[in-house]
Amino acid sequence: MRIFLVGMAICLGLAQPAAADLVLFDVRGTNGDFDFNTQTGTFTDSGTGLMITFSAQVDGIDAGVVNATGDSLGINAPGTDDTDQIDGDAGVEELIISFSGPSTITNVLLTELDIIGHGPTESATLTIGGSSAPISNGTGTAIPGHTNLLGSSFSLAFVSGNGFGLETFSLHITAVPEPSSLMFAGLFSILGCGCRRRRA
Repeated sequence: MRIFLVGMAICLGLAQPAAADLVLFDVRGTNGDFDFNTQTGTFTDSGTGLMITFSAQVDGIDAGVVNATGDSLGINAPGTDDTDQIDGDAGVEELIISFSGPSTITNVLLTELDIIGHGPTESATLTIGGSSAPISNGTGTAIPGHTNLLGSSFSLAFVSGNGFGLETFSLHITAVPEPSSLMFAGLFSILGCGCRRRRA
């Protein structure tokens, strides 16, 4: 009877806590998953179902294309521009990254950004959760405190200098198992219990 109740609890999703994963997204690579070459492009993480949308803005309006090379991801603004950078050569560029996904995902947090600068006097900002912080080369960029990014976004904006490119970023994704998976797990648990009783 006790095993039967445990199986029912699993079936109803009462015995499965949410699982959290730290996922690193490498956005480099010509003709890769993030080389959209369009103003807006979406990548879906196969492990969690999280949808990550990248949008390019130039001078505060939707323009340019999101473009990745082997070195970094940047924005290619209309006109003469460096494709692997977020810069100000043909207008002030800003990359907006937003998140959506299935109901199984409950929380998404940005934990780290890795960027590459293209000069000694870079000046750029990360804006997230209503707060902004300066961008610095390499890992360990200070990330302002923020809450769940699901249904929200963060942005990387050029301020001055020669520009910078995005290499990788990490997300802490919390999700619960899908209801169908829970149901099958519960049914297998109940069937296993029945088989064991018959053998006894």
